[in-house]
Amino acid sequence: MSRDVQRSSELITSKEQLTEYFRQGIKPPEARRVGTEHEKLILDKETLAPVPFEGPRGIGRVLELLAERYGYQAHLDQEHIAALVRANAAGDDEAITTEPGGQFELSGAPFQRLADTEAELTRHIAEVAAVTEELGLVMLGTGINPMHTPEQIPWMPKSRYRIMRAYMPRVGALGHWMMKATCTVQANFDYTSEADAADILRTGLWISPIISALFAHSPLWHNAPSGYMTTRCYIWTDTDPDRCGFPLWMMEREEFGFADYVEYALDVPMYFIHRDGRYVDMSGHSLRRFIEDGYEGHEATMGDYELHLSTLFPEVRMKRYIEVRGADMGPLGHVMALPALWKGLLYDAEARASAQSLMRDLTTEQRERLFTHAIRWSLNGPIPADLGPERIQIRHVARELVSLSRAGLERLAAPEVAAAGPDEARYLEPLQAQLDGEAPSTAHALLARWEELGRDTGAWARELALSPR
Repeated sequence: MSRDVQRSSELITSKEQLTEYFRQGIKPPEARRVGTEHEKLILDKETLAPVPFEGPRGIGRVLELLAERYGYQAHLDQEHIAALVRANAAGDDEAITTEPGGQFELSGAPFQRLADTEAELTRHIAEVAAVTEELGLVMLGTGINPMHTPEQIPWMPKSRYRIMRAYMPRVGALGHWMMKATCTVQANFDYTSEADAADILRTGLWISPIISALFAHSPLWHNAPSGYMTTRCYIWTDTDPDRCGFPLWMMEREEFGFADYVEYALDVPMYFIHRDGRYVDMSGHSLRRFIEDGYEGHEATMGDYELHLSTLFPEVRMKRYIEVRGADMGPLGHVMALPALWKGLLYDAEARASAQSLMRDLTTEQRERLFTHAIRWSLNGPIPADLGPERIQIRHVARELVSLSRAGLERLAAPEVAAAGPDEARYLEPLQAQLDGEAPSTAHALLARWEELGRDTGAWARELALSPR
């Protein structure tokens, strides 16, 4: 979720302003970059209990020590640290924020070379591990807290979370689970034109179920198998249908553009606006209605629009870049594999076209069933016969996508494309190892290991600890 930043106070007077916001994100091909975001669980190292914000060993203290030792600037929400921001050598920001249940998120800086993303990840894990180890805490790489329910996890003291906390139960049964117990790894990609943005959105949504299967890493919740290999994805299916999932218009229309995304955003219910250092509850109001009528003396601004866009949660979403959101957090190798896989598929035209061809002919019903099977069975998902030819089997398509991405990364690394770094295809090796391994998927291997440990979820969770490379 986004951090508090200085946002535009320009009043919204026309839809053209809203589409222009997206046009300002257009980049030339040679300037395209990739940003990576990842969330980690922070638990008590001895007891594996959730960690509150307050106290000498709390999340707040972790943030304080990171700011003191590593050059971060602290941003406050009321009297509490809400975010840490640090500029890298290129002047781009990386930011640490906390999710509602204390999950630690790094929103990484954008880079042209994945080697720079890897260096950022390595540095971040080393810094956080040094602080958490000192405080008797541990950092886990998993898609969900496998032991605790939302009621057992303390809320972080961010103002916006109080509004979301009250709103979520009105629109879905699992919203508090999403907020407090889930962790993801995401990647952000530039677009070179309006048509390119639409093509990336469509491609991302079409293949996202396969990505969710490849990165499934959350088969347990409250100490038992959930029935899903990615419980995190299942939780999202009952969070808020107005703002989550797979918007059909993006997947089914032959052509769409920025104006269509604007219309979509205008009708999704708002959470809040930010005025004078506090959040104003806007739940139940659409942005369209707010622009037309105002609210309690407030008029809609471009800053409100930007904030609202950050509260839309489709599996692939647009800001001034495209964000792909379908993967569980996992081991560090998977954190690097996620941006690499998507980069090869989205930034190489040949790989993108081939990926589209794998999924183009599916009906809406088939896409929905494919996602259901992907999150329930991961790569081992049985596919109904009416879904099409053998190529639509999840494992088979996943293997093809990894192969296409590898070829795409190799083409991007050609001498005439200076934006790419050397040998970026190496980051795909954890995915290839999973596809070639004996277990049906990483998530299946995790379940098997849980059984080997006598169904001791604590012992199992300790093996998910992230440590510096």
